[in-house]
Order: sequence, then C-alpha cells, then structure tokens
Amino acid sequence: MRSTVSLQAYAVASTPSVRDVAALLLPAPLGERVMKTQLTAHTGPDQWVVAYDFGAVVFVGYGEDERAAVMARLVSKLGPEPHPPMHEEFPVELDPAGPMEVLFDRVRLPLLDEHTVEVVALVVAQSVAMEYYEEDVELLMTQVQARMRELEERGRFRGSLRQLVRFVGSGMSTRNQVVATLALLDTPDLAWNDERLASVHRGLRKTFEIEDRYRALDHKLRLVQDSLEILVDLGHTRRALTLEVAVVALIAFEILIALSRH
Repeated sequence: MRSTVSLQAYAVASTPSVRDVAALLLPAPLGERVMKTQLTAHTGPDQWVVAYDFGAVVFVGYGEDERAAVMARLVSKLGPEPHPPMHEEFPVELDPAGPMEVLFDRVRLPLLDEHTVEVVALVVAQSVAMEYYEEDVELLMTQVQARMRELEERGRFRGSLRQLVRFVGSGMSTRNQVVATLALLDTPDLAWNDERLASVHRGLRKTFEIEDRYRALDHKLRLVQDSLEILVDLGHTRRALTLEVAVVALIAFEILIALSRH
C-alpha cells in the first residue's frame, strides 16, 4: 500500500556542530549515528532527522509543530540569524512493491531506512543550502556593480584598501563554502556500493539542477573575483601614488629647511 512521507529541509547561515543538533532532539532518538560532518537520527516510525555541518537540517516524517520546535531550539542556540531559515520540501512516496525511482515532483522508495534517507536528504540539503549562497552571491554582485559603476562615473572609488581586501575575503569565503557544501566531485559512499542508491542520487541531483545551479554560482563568483582584483590593483596603485607624493613632499620640505638655514 502506498503512502507519502513529508521531507522538509532547512538551511541556516551558521555552521552548527552536528552534536549540538543531536542534543536538541526531544525525546531522545531510537538510534543515531554521529559523524564529524553529519548526524543521522532515527526518531520514530518513518521519522528521521539528518543534520549537516554546512548548516542544513532535514526532517523526514515530522509534523510542522515538531519541526518548528527543533528549529526554534537550534536558532536560539546559534544566535541571531540574518533572516529566517531557508526551507524546501520534497515528498517521499513509499511503495513496498515498487522500485526506487525519482519522479518529477517526488521520490519513490520501497522503504525508509538509514541508507535511503541519507542519500535523499543529502541532495535536498544541498539544494536548500544553495539558496543561502545564491542570496549571498547576488548581494556580492550588487556591491561589486555599485563600485564599478562609481569607478566608471567618477574615475575613482571611495573606501580604503583594507575594506577592499575584506570584501575580497568575503567573496572567496563564500566560494569555498559553496564548494565544500556541494562536494560536486564526491559521490556518497553508499551510492558507490548500491546501484539503486546511485541512480536515486543522480536523479535527485538532476531534479534539483544541482550542477547547473553550481555552475551559475561559480560563474558569478569568478566575475566578482575578477572585478575585486581590479579594484584591489587600483587601490594598491592609489596607495603607491600617495606614498610617492608624500616622499616628494618630505624631500621638498627638507630642501626648504636647508635653504632657510643658508
């Protein structure tokens, strides 16, 4: 008999410890596996929580009130967030007599166990986490465009070299987080050992357009990086010119003092 289980994924800006997430689950899970970067907790019949250290938590089979309670405790522990957690939903259809397959609007599984939950949860968690990065990158693009527009109109930009360097650091940090979160070159170990799980993993990544979205983000980040390098070079040039003017002024001042003595 077919049934549908809700899978809900949330992403926050912070990177919580998975052990911290484990401590927030009430009542205590029936069983759990805690690794350095991931928590998988079996909390009830067809109920699971999977948390990742890149700031994503996935609930399988949870009601709205139960999810809200856990997320409220998590956000309270993390401290102020720039905006409410990102949220994404993807139904899981359970069909004991059917095959594992990814459909347009859901994934069909014969049963929910630790392996199937982890493979499905990973891709949905990556997708919802990417929404955070998409917003961050759009903000970076807007800031860079504003600076380049100012450079075009005024022939110079405002702000110190230190501010530009910090801006570059912010862009590179975002890019590193995107790569670490998506792990595009890595297939889960579970998928290596089971062709059915590998097929589900590939199908979900295609459904959520993970590769295409990553390439779009990476292209934007490269544009941001190129623009920032230009701004930093201009900042260094401006600073060098200022130092040269200061040196010339000092030499002129020393000459004036020497002439006044004579």
